[in-house]
Amino acid sequence: MLIAQGNIRIFTDADNSTSIDQFNGMMEHFKAGYDVVIGSRAIAGAKLDPPEPLYRQIPGKLGNLIIQALLLPGLWDTQCGFKAFSEKATEEIFGMMKITAGVLI
Repeated sequence: MLIAQGNIRIFTDADNSTSIDQFNGMMEHFKAGYDVVIGSRAIAGAKLDPPEPLYRQIPGKLGNLIIQALLLPGLWDTQCGFKAFSEKATEEIFGMMKITAGVLI
């Protein structure tokens, strides 16, 4: 992310589980002044095509409840791999990360 260029930098899962055209919906949030916009499959109106099978939905929802209880209250879809950052946020957030012997710290 730190070597990426541009005012807004995005990453997404390699399996294209969220179509890149969904980035257009993020732009209004950046225009409103947000520095980080996180995609979500859990918001009203979100459609999964094809839908996730129940055996994946249940552990995912339980995992999100645990993450909310322990770390991020109010953020329902922390595992969605579709996130975008302003240049400033990218440098601040990813600039703090360190990799030591193959382990992200």
